[in-house]
Amino acid sequence: MIWAPAIELPSKIREFGDWTVVCDNIKICTAGSFSRATEKNEAKDDEGRFSGLTMWIGRKPGRLKRPVLLFDFSFYRDTQSASPLSLHVYYDALTDKIGKAYTLEERETGRYYVAENDIPTFLAESSRTNLAAIRSANGEIFGIITTKGLNASLRYVDWQQGRVGTITALLESGHKSWQSVPPKPRKPWVYAAGQVSELIVHQPATEAVEALRAKFCGSQLSSKTPDAQAYQLVSGDRLWSIECGFPRVRNPRLLWITKSASGQFKTMFIPGTEGTSLLEMHSLPNSDFDPKTGIITGTFKETDAGDCGWQQKWAWTGNRFKLVQQLEMLTCDGRPMKQWFRTYQTALGGFLDKPYAE
Repeated sequence: MIWAPAIELPSKIREFGDWTVVCDNIKICTAGSFSRATEKNEAKDDEGRFSGLTMWIGRKPGRLKRPVLLFDFSFYRDTQSASPLSLHVYYDALTDKIGKAYTLEERETGRYYVAENDIPTFLAESSRTNLAAIRSANGEIFGIITTKGLNASLRYVDWQQGRVGTITALLESGHKSWQSVPPKPRKPWVYAAGQVSELIVHQPATEAVEALRAKFCGSQLSSKTPDAQAYQLVSGDRLWSIECGFPRVRNPRLLWITKSASGQFKTMFIPGTEGTSLLEMHSLPNSDFDPKTGIITGTFKETDAGDCGWQQKWAWTGNRFKLVQQLEMLTCDGRPMKQWFRTYQTALGGFLDKPYAE
């Protein structure tokens, strides 16, 4: 038997030129100045162009929510010697012609924000070129950011949040009142049962468990049957995790199974990411179970460095597991997970980490 997902699927990440954007399941939108196209550009460019600099634009849904524009240098570069910094539209690379200065305010260590009232003016001016520049205190160019694809990303955000043709639109605003903008959707609520009463280590796999392993592990199935790890849940169910096989591969999968007090076995049904068949996913890569919260976390690594891929969190509700959060990153450029896009979220007490940017 399979747990059917009583949720909508995580949102799909979009790429427009050199920009990536996503609006999650409750329409919180985040866009960044990077994409799989810029991975190749950054390797070839010099003189500070795209020097690990990312412009982030975020906006929450709702009638009165305004956009946020920031730069995060905490992971990439030291800015203390170059501060104060200013943002400019970059008009001519040959002569370093730049537009007016927009002050960058360091509100948190390494994170610089554009003043709220300056954001519409900058976005309007930025639509004339494909580049922006950050200037240091001595007048030198600190770094260059691509804005190719920025306008398309902003239009996508307006469309997703129902702002097209209203006075709140980021681009091409109209005469419709702010009152015509849809309200913020509610988060799906998931109650995590948490806690286990007992951990059973090296539990021999039963014939029924091995049959499910053979059915759902697919190409990773090894001929040797490993021992299973089992947890006795407070609901009376038993949670099993069993290796599909080949633990030394980049993404070793664990098959997660529950056995009810009546003896009924269930496997997980896992919403897949782009290019993945939903009907074939019943195991999670690089996964583990936290008995204190009742949450299974699985992470798929697209590279050995683990700088792109996806991460899902599943919570035990007392009778099945439900997806409660998904993070995803398409661009493999050394970015830490705190900068991955959130494509799905729920209300789940204090168990989940705060997302990187809203």
